Amino acid sequence: MSVKPTLRAGFIRTDITPDYPVSIIGYFNERISEGVLDRLYLRAATIVLNEKKLLFLQIDNCLIPNDDVETIKNEISKLGKYHKDEILIFAIHTHTGPGLANFYESIREEKYFEFLKSTIISTAAKIEADQEVTVHLAETSYPDLAYNRRSYMKDGSVATNPPKQHPDRVKPEGPVDRKLRLISFHDQAENLLGIFCNISNHTDTVGDNLISADWPGILETEIQNALHSDIPVFTFIAPQGNINHLDFESLEDQFGYPEAQRIGKEYAKHALTALNMSKTIQVEDIDSEVLEIDIPPREFSSQQIVEAENIIREAQQDDVKDEKLSADDIFAGNMVVKKLFAKNLLHFSANKKDYYTLPLQVVRLGSIIFFAIPGEPFVEIGLELIKTAREQYDYDMTFPIALANGYFGYIPMEENFPRGGYEVSTGIGNPLSRTAAQKILDTFTGWMKAHKE
Repeated sequence: MSVKPTLRAGFIRTDITPDYPVSIIGYFNERISEGVLDRLYLRAATIVLNEKKLLFLQIDNCLIPNDDVETIKNEISKLGKYHKDEILIFAIHTHTGPGLANFYESIREEKYFEFLKSTIISTAAKIEADQEVTVHLAETSYPDLAYNRRSYMKDGSVATNPPKQHPDRVKPEGPVDRKLRLISFHDQAENLLGIFCNISNHTDTVGDNLISADWPGILETEIQNALHSDIPVFTFIAPQGNINHLDFESLEDQFGYPEAQRIGKEYAKHALTALNMSKTIQVEDIDSEVLEIDIPPREFSSQQIVEAENIIREAQQDDVKDEKLSADDIFAGNMVVKKLFAKNLLHFSANKKDYYTLPLQVVRLGSIIFFAIPGEPFVEIGLELIKTAREQYDYDMTFPIALANGYFGYIPMEENFPRGGYEVSTGIGNPLSRTAAQKILDTFTGWMKAHKE
């Protein structure tokens, strides 16, 4: 008689909140932190089945750069517990966390990165799969909370985040993913040990200069309070490059910490509903593979270069540090924003690479599949992966993941580029060819086809 394989897991949550002022990443302006609204955490989960292992590392930050991911994975692999391909590192994309990259006027916090790296490596060293676990799945829908932030205007163009109830706004450019996908892990006494949530939305509601994990932090706290437990709740941000929380048909003010609380509480309510309706699945094998693909640089015309040079010449010497810029300034054509974009394009033109190597990652947990993408893919990419995995390859649950294993900017569909909008701008932060989305989809689909049982 064959022995049923035993799935084991372990979970750790570690505080990574800076106790000193840091540059905050996420906007055009430099922002220096002035305090803490809520704590930031590193969440780690290890899953072991027979001789195979997986290590999930979720960081409360806006992003983690490609070189840093490589450094951390190399250091962890030297410990001998995990191979690099068994490690998945991803961020929640909060716009109120320490800067890990030079982004417009925000500054990389080297001291903080060294602390974060050390914390991640020590956590990987000590985490153990010390509990035999069962795995439960559920999915639920919600009616609002997420919206396509790109809108068709009356002139046929597409604008990112137009003012609410703008008279020239016609309709959203594309779809939205309003599904909350949930995986929960339980010990043999059915005690809950950890939760994975997959949600498509931007993590940008708090703003200003106070450290916060935004709505994912509130989501975790609300679930912990409801369950009277300090279990870690991992938020896997699903493709959301063209998705945020703004309802353009409403005039409600949707910025600030109260909005993060509202969204986090609503997501927690839906997660708890999903938890109560979850079903147990058998996990008899696990694996992970990194699929490196080379993507050409973003295409741009000589006319775009001329226009950028003209903007630089014509723009007044405005100091971006003295002006608080927002998404409204992109729509309004603010000259400071135009100048920033122009400088970004010219810098990219002078420094672009021949190609960019993307570390796509596939993680499989039985009939659950994770597709990890290093950037902010548009929601269409996630929806297509979910549909293909379910309808053609019979996976019970699909987690498409943005902001994983590095950052290569926005990844729109090819048809989005001619229409305009913030996300299709070209620069160091958005370096990938217009063909990137399709190449990513083809790579993951090819993997599923090759591994079809």
